[in-house]
Amino acid sequence: ISWKKWRFRVGYNVREGLTINMVEYFDQNRWRSIFYRAAVSEMWVPYADGSPAHNYKNAFDVGEAGMGLLANSLVLGCDCLGEIRYMDAIVNNNQGQALLLKNAICIHEEDTGLLWKHTE
Repeated sequence: ISWKKWRFRVGYNVREGLTINMVEYFDQNRWRSIFYRAAVSEMWVPYADGSPAHNYKNAFDVGEAGMGLLANSLVLGCDCLGEIRYMDAIVNNNQGQALLLKNAICIHEEDTGLLWKHTE
């Protein structure tokens, strides 16, 4: 994907879900590497209790269930607004068969602050 002075690659897998790779920014007539790889699985969330005794109870949600299989198909007008492009993802299920996730990734620009969504 190329956008303004940025370029990067998008990936998707069953364990992590969305990955962003090889992010570069064009500056002073050359491409500068920003980072090689980023994924939600590399994010740690300390649930609730901030006491020292609670530190050993870290939850790593992505590694337990496989975030890629837990994706919902995104819906135009609900999940993605404005000028958008969808990307499908193909992962393998627990039996090793290919599974198509329609509209698993939405690409759009929206400058209205942080995005939040809850799905049951």
